[in-house]
Amino acid sequence: MNTQQQPKKYHELTDQEKFEKLSKTKAEIDEKLVNLYRNFRGVIHEDSSSEMKYTTIKVYEAQLMSINEELKALSASMKKS
Repeated sequence: MNTQQQPKKYHELTDQEKFEKLSKTKAEIDEKLVNLYRNFRGVIHEDSSSEMKYTTIKVYEAQLMSINEELKALSASMKKS
């Protein structure tokens, strides 16, 4: 038998655990964005590499905005408790 515990799914975590997990993810994305910005000089016409970098940056930025919104909501709900 497998006695190893399965990690909790996100919806099973407490607000504090969610906050910690999101904070860690936010720090990781911030670090990735810094590295991407450091080497990015804009989208060059007809250059697929620069277009992919731009797309990747925009995806990370959107993910970061979403995480920030959820962190604010979690922070507010933890203050109420």
